[in-house]
Amino acid sequence: GMVGIYLMPADMYSGASPADTMSALVPADLTIENGDISIQANGTMGVGIAVMGDVTIKGGSLDIAIDNAMMGRGITSQMGDIVIEDGNLNIAVAGQFTSDGITSTNGNIEISGGTIAIDAEEAVCTDEGSITISGGDLTIDVESDGLYAEIGDITISGGNITITGTVYVDFCIHINLVALAIHGWVLDLIVYD
Repeated sequence: GMVGIYLMPADMYSGASPADTMSALVPADLTIENGDISIQANGTMGVGIAVMGDVTIKGGSLDIAIDNAMMGRGITSQMGDIVIEDGNLNIAVAGQFTSDGITSTNGNIEISGGTIAIDAEEAVCTDEGSITISGGDLTIDVESDGLYAEIGDITISGGNITITGTVYVDFCIHINLVALAIHGWVLDLIVYD
């Protein structure tokens, strides 16, 4: 199917403008504390987890595989934050036009623990928020941006981060307007043919 876990209004993609659809919403949140979850999705909008509000992952095992989607996304929040405290996450997204691993349109992305592997065109992205990494093991195989904040900060104060990519990599770490803060951590950036 197209979507694994979907907590957004039914008319979100049916012609109503996003501003009209979102203005009257109370965002739905999703919390994963334990368990083994496996999601496979494809289709036009192949999405593993789509939530209007916050996504919080505190443990468990999450395996998301998106294949042959026009625009694929592993975990996405429209209005909320994505917080990963622990757990084992394996996210592989193959999209014909775009493929995002973890993305929040209007919220922040915070990673403080866990073991996370992402294989996507863009791995960890936010349009309106910031990215904070204070722990965990993050392995990214990317074709475009590894860590991308359109207008917010990227702050890394802990954890082990490895970003690899092809010659088509735009930026391993991409930040447009604000600041990148780095405080005692391990980061490997590898670009290969």
